[in-house]
Amino acid sequence: MKSEQLQAELDARQKVELAAQKLLRGLAKEAGAGKPAAIVEVGSYVGLSALIMAGDGHRVYCVDHWLGPEDVNDRLGEVSHRLRKLHGDDILLATFLENTKLLLFKSIFPCRGPSQFWAKHWPFQVDMVFLDADHRYREFKADVEAWLPHVRTGGIMCGHDLSAFEGVVKSVNEIFGDNYDSDAAGSIWWAKK
Repeated sequence: MKSEQLQAELDARQKVELAAQKLLRGLAKEAGAGKPAAIVEVGSYVGLSALIMAGDGHRVYCVDHWLGPEDVNDRLGEVSHRLRKLHGDDILLATFLENTKLLLFKSIFPCRGPSQFWAKHWPFQVDMVFLDADHRYREFKADVEAWLPHVRTGGIMCGHDLSAFEGVVKSVNEIFGDNYDSDAAGSIWWAKK
């Protein structure tokens, strides 16, 4: 691939990511309905989306085991496993804490452990849930079904990677039918409860 083609591809990807970030911040603001929103993010990785959603004073509860994707088909899975092998199992959590340190325990609250565990014990309704953890069909669908009851009426259930993983598309279609939207790139999807 020529350098001009590579640069054009990188520029296009950057535009999609910036648009997705802007949309995610807008969804957080909408979910709060004029007040700071309570948001659960399932799958926080190194904290970028948590930082985006924490703007405007929103509280983001980040649920993750911080071991990286288990799915070998997930592009971050291989990277995560290599990082853990080189630097130990806490490298992703340490990176998340470093990246979010200015808002840590002010607007961003890490909740380490499995999604299903936290959903079972979650103590209050939230304005929004953002799913970006396991993208395999059964696992993703289980996350949607576990967290949807915690979204207040009028709140937003949303997620990442709609077009990137068959399990996400299938789950979202089965659960929400035609009652969801997505951005043009299929990066972010959302549904009102």
